[in-house]
Amino acid sequence: MRHLAGCYLAQGRPKEAEPLAETALLKARAVLPDGHPNLGWFFNVVAEYHLESGNINESISSFETAIDLFSHAQSLQTLALAEIKHNLALAYDEKKNTEKAMELVKESIDIKEKHSSDFPLEIAQSQIVLGGILYKRLMFKDALKTLEQGMSTLRQKTPEGIYTAGGANARTALWFLYLCFCLYICNFYCAAYKGCYWLARIAKRKQQWPKAHQYITECLRVIQAIYPHGHRRVVWAEKLSQEIIDSEKQGIR
Repeated sequence: MRHLAGCYLAQGRPKEAEPLAETALLKARAVLPDGHPNLGWFFNVVAEYHLESGNINESISSFETAIDLFSHAQSLQTLALAEIKHNLALAYDEKKNTEKAMELVKESIDIKEKHSSDFPLEIAQSQIVLGGILYKRLMFKDALKTLEQGMSTLRQKTPEGIYTAGGANARTALWFLYLCFCLYICNFYCAAYKGCYWLARIAKRKQQWPKAHQYITECLRVIQAIYPHGHRRVVWAEKLSQEIIDSEKQGIR
């Protein structure tokens, strides 16, 4: 039930995810004692629902509960704690608190890098989020370096076809992948479009129009494979695509 809620969230469908996420948490609390670390996963998916729905404060509260639960379990202090810190960074980024978001995503990367041979894709995912935050903080050189590192790993390690997916077949494949890998591969689809988006923005600033077009086309191809037409993230990418076209014509950033 928790994974199915995550599947709906990955496709930008929080209304379908809400009852599954809340019910999964209630059932988990009925069978697990208070403070059990595994409850953290259930609070995490509830937090993700709130984040996708725009309820940022509720999202932050649930993510912090998950972190507190995981922090007391030594065996879970690798990927679990790192991933929740990564997710909490996304919530603070949405709240436009980029300083706190940057602190959290760096903590996430630090944990993952202690186990880098096991989690190269997870490191790349957080590097891409960090790159976007650095861009927002006008640290363009650092943003470019960080984004390129993350995207290089994604291109090398993700399944073939992640950058050529498109349309209904891709969405069907996405469901299959999500259910089979328990929220694994879809996270990297999301990282891929974010990385391409921010690299397109950097190329636009530098007036490197061929690169800008390449990255935003790549971004749209992946994002349209995940979300339905009209979803806010598709609109977000389409807007940048039009900005690049207009800016190239006018010769401006």
